[in-house]
Amino acid sequence: VDVGREATRYLGILAGGVATAEAAYDSLRRVYFAGWRPHADVVAGAACCLLLFLVWMFAFYEFFYDDDRADDSGGAGPDKRRSVIVRAQTEEASSPQSEVARKWARSTTKQDDEAYLTPDVMMVFHHPTVQLGDEEQRVTPEMLQRIFCHVGVSSTVAQEYGACFPRVTVAAQGEPTLGMLRHAFFLDVCEYLAGVGMEVKVFSSVDDDEVFVRVGLRDEGIIVHHAERQNWQCQLRKEIVALLGIRQDPQDPASSPPYVPFNKGMVQQMVNAGLLQEGSEVMDVYRTFHGVIPGGSILSASDRIRIILRQICQHIDIDEAEIQGLLVDWFPVHSRTRVEDLRAVWGEAWHDPSFRQPIQTINQYFGPRVAFFFAWTGFYCKGLTCLAIPAVLFVGLMAASLYIPEGKLALGIAELGFAACLLVWAVVTLRLWVRQQEFFIQDWDWQLHPESEGHRPGYVGNMETSEVNELEQEKRYPPEQAALWWSVSTGVTVLFCLVDLICIGIWVAVFQVSVTAQGFDITAFVMLAVIIKVFEVVYIPVAVYLNDLENHRTEEAHTNALVWKIFAFQAINYYAPFFYVILVQPHSTGCPEVVGFGADCVMAIRMELIVTLLALIVFRIAEVGLHFWYIRWQLESELAKVETADGKEVARSYMEEQGKYYEVRDKESIELHIQLLVSLGFVLLFGSVIPIVSVFALVMFVTTLRSAVYMHTHLMKRPIPRRALGIGPWQHLVIGLTVAGILMGGLTLSFHGVLLRDATTVARVSFCLAWFMGGLAVFAICTLLLPSEDATTALLVRRRAYVESRLHTKLGTAMLTSRRDGLTATQRRVLRVATVAKSLRQAENWAVLAEEKWEQIPHLDAGHPDWRALGPVPER
Repeated sequence: VDVGREATRYLGILAGGVATAEAAYDSLRRVYFAGWRPHADVVAGAACCLLLFLVWMFAFYEFFYDDDRADDSGGAGPDKRRSVIVRAQTEEASSPQSEVARKWARSTTKQDDEAYLTPDVMMVFHHPTVQLGDEEQRVTPEMLQRIFCHVGVSSTVAQEYGACFPRVTVAAQGEPTLGMLRHAFFLDVCEYLAGVGMEVKVFSSVDDDEVFVRVGLRDEGIIVHHAERQNWQCQLRKEIVALLGIRQDPQDPASSPPYVPFNKGMVQQMVNAGLLQEGSEVMDVYRTFHGVIPGGSILSASDRIRIILRQICQHIDIDEAEIQGLLVDWFPVHSRTRVEDLRAVWGEAWHDPSFRQPIQTINQYFGPRVAFFFAWTGFYCKGLTCLAIPAVLFVGLMAASLYIPEGKLALGIAELGFAACLLVWAVVTLRLWVRQQEFFIQDWDWQLHPESEGHRPGYVGNMETSEVNELEQEKRYPPEQAALWWSVSTGVTVLFCLVDLICIGIWVAVFQVSVTAQGFDITAFVMLAVIIKVFEVVYIPVAVYLNDLENHRTEEAHTNALVWKIFAFQAINYYAPFFYVILVQPHSTGCPEVVGFGADCVMAIRMELIVTLLALIVFRIAEVGLHFWYIRWQLESELAKVETADGKEVARSYMEEQGKYYEVRDKESIELHIQLLVSLGFVLLFGSVIPIVSVFALVMFVTTLRSAVYMHTHLMKRPIPRRALGIGPWQHLVIGLTVAGILMGGLTLSFHGVLLRDATTVARVSFCLAWFMGGLAVFAICTLLLPSEDATTALLVRRRAYVESRLHTKLGTAMLTSRRDGLTATQRRVLRVATVAKSLRQAENWAVLAEEKWEQIPHLDAGHPDWRALGPVPER
């Protein structure tokens, strides 16, 4: 009896709660939705669509999605290539891995002697025998200060400048001409780089108008010296993990050994601990990279390039030297063997629908910034594939709604259903990318050791007392001048945006965009695409110039400021016409009439979006084509000038050919990112009512990905391997577009969807706010369910910490301390320069450069001479 009485009481309470909730709902609907009630069939149909989409999304990422965490390219060097070739001979022809191995075998069977002659960095100077007409031009002290003043923070290092660049120092004391400075700069750079242990070799171009200086870091002793001096983070070998008594699956991406500061003394410590045998070397402890150095090296090519550029930029702003005409060009050099390997396993995979890429190898060769770009682009290619397939079905449902009796009901289900699917897809895809990015950051060990926060080479300022060490001086730029130039830069950007909006307004007034079910005016859309592209071409160089005027101290701040400027303008440039049609046109000129549905602005922007995205795709393809034909024309025209005695064209080396390749710096990289981000923004902002835009965005991403792969392996100079913590500011922009897309989804459904077509303005605004708040709730829930660190990343961190703990137990804390010789950094640097200069003066062959016998500088195919073998150094 008591149980029955209690059950009756609880049921009464429940019934009362339900009645209270119904009363609150009715009150809320009357106040905020003005009596509007959603169509039950539309809501139920949309819920079913969302449920099916969630099932499809789970199946896609569980069974079809393939991440890029494992490295199956075999790109570590000759040893691994040989193992891949052997494996290819034993596996069955039907195996997918054997096909990859056969590609490796085809690309590596022939011997490439030039691979072992490839330098790390190439510097191109004007040939001294070529008269350019500006040799007598006077050099101003301001230009000398911009090029040659020390760009770091310490005035102590700047005092060594005279010892490192004696000829430039002597020339600068008088009234130097540009010709004198070129001569002194050329000789001093060669001697300075050789003095810090670089391998420096010189050869003339095929047409004898340029001198190529090959700079490489080849001697393992010098490499060990630089790695220890700079506390370089080197990865332990997997064999060391096994020697510590730890078993981990070597094929598991979470089994990557940790990075530790390089310490040459660790070898002897491991020998003393019984882990290694007597006579072991540093390459028995640290991971070895193979390629251009026989026997391998503890530093990858990207690491060697960073060290070389760090040595150069200690005293020279190399970009400013190129602008002022002291040298023609400089660039990191491609390795022909590695490029052919990448072409075999990456460049030929244009038809691969999985979009899998050898990200680990890309990171080793091009550096993390390029690797993160391709990882992000490939990831969103996969994500857009997941979205595009259901989008096509929703487009079919929308098209069918024009011909079925319950057309508006079907259209309402399609609009609300796809908007909900797009919201979930945007948030889940973003969180999955964040997890992927976090794995690479941890795997490449960039989270603890970012790029040095030293001054940017182009940074200018006055030498003042350092805030860190009052005994030294550093460059500092007056804050009021920085604020002034920031205000000017912002004002010019706003002015460009206003002019862009005026032109778009004129376009609207002239063409009066109208779309019906029977046809549309293609001229209007083509003109819009032209306006967008013209403003893009005009503004980006202005943005680069304005960003330079702001004089940012670090490379990161300089790049981030440029990204925000360009994206802010491009957002106005690309999205303003569509925002006008969605938000303004219904209340000004009104939406165009569509047969069967009345006034409909969505139909008006549908063709605008398609034409704009098609224009982006066409422009991207045309850009690659123009670069291809221009580079080919440059190469052929140069060879056409030079013929051998019997009338045949001379041969040109692969290294010299790269001087004509397309160069990608910050501006070009940002432009490439912007094209993809704009396409993704179209999906996030307008895809809720125009599902077909996701298909064209997928085509844009795939086109950009494949064309970028082709450019990097065929037409592009090797990028500077800059470090990066993920995709940087682009991730903040994607998050911003995602949030803006949630709001735009609510706006388009409220004011242009079938569901609220007969609702009042109050109901539409309330629905929009409810949609936005619900979207933010979904964002928060997905953030909790999909944290940045997934299980694999967490396991990687735990395993590395465990290996380091065992290593500490075996060796003690001395493993983290680099061995020093008791000298300060300044004393070591001065001693090294003096020692090398003395050895150079005692050399036997320096007459070619010192006595200005420029015509005797050989071509590359004449024995690849060392620059120090060109004549004795005269006594100064």
